[in-house]
Amino acid sequence: MSRRTPTGEIDRADVHHRPARSVTVSVDEPDRASARIQHILTERTRRMAKAAADRTTEKTVALLVCRVGTERYALPLAEVVEVATLGTLALPPRSPPALLGAMNLRGVIYRVFDLGRLIALEGSAEPGGHVVILRSRGFPTGLRVDRAEGIVSLPGDRLTRSDAADCGNRFTENVVDGLLILDPNKIKDRIAGQGK
Repeated sequence: MSRRTPTGEIDRADVHHRPARSVTVSVDEPDRASARIQHILTERTRRMAKAAADRTTEKTVALLVCRVGTERYALPLAEVVEVATLGTLALPPRSPPALLGAMNLRGVIYRVFDLGRLIALEGSAEPGGHVVILRSRGFPTGLRVDRAEGIVSLPGDRLTRSDAADCGNRFTENVVDGLLILDPNKIKDRIAGQGK
């Protein structure tokens, strides 16, 4: 309500001050609302980040699944450079039985070992196949398999325990979902022994 002067007129100074007071109130209200919105958004971001961190703690390991005869093996994908189709091989004299020969792939010579023979299985009767090129600090090396079937991801904790008491194969770490998980270090040690 407007204040009036003693003569009954409206106090104009009072009227001029009111808009300023009301503007001050309307400016303060959005600031408080903005601070509240900012707090809500910050809290929501914190909760979402925590949920994402919880999901990433459940680490998975990518594996390349290969078939040799009737068995299905898996190698950690981190140990694989690429998979190529088996090309023409040149067999050097006095080669160990597991060494199939040398293959030229884009100008790089790879030793190609038969995975089945390396792990004391029968050599494959199937023609062709795939070569799994391994990550190696030494001579470029590949493993011949009947077929590279694809990539699967398994929770890391499933690879640290065996679903079978004894896998019956000294190159296999364990068995998960019917896959024989190969120990890449043991395979590389065996290849190093074959190369001598």
